Amino acid sequence: LPTEDIVKEVENSIAEFKRQQQEYDEERVKEQVQEILEGAKVLEWLKERAEIQYITR
Repeated sequence: LPTEDIVKEVENSIAEFKRQQQEYDEERVKEQVQEILEGAKVLEWLKERAEIQYITR
């Protein structure tokens, strides 16, 4: 994942926490952002490459 994508999303998340006046752990926010972005990439990859076959019995 490009570092700038992660940094941008972390900044957006932290800004949202501040708007809501909520406490946050910056390291945990970074971890969560990375997990979410990686998950989205995996799903995108699967959609592009997966072939689904339905088998009736």
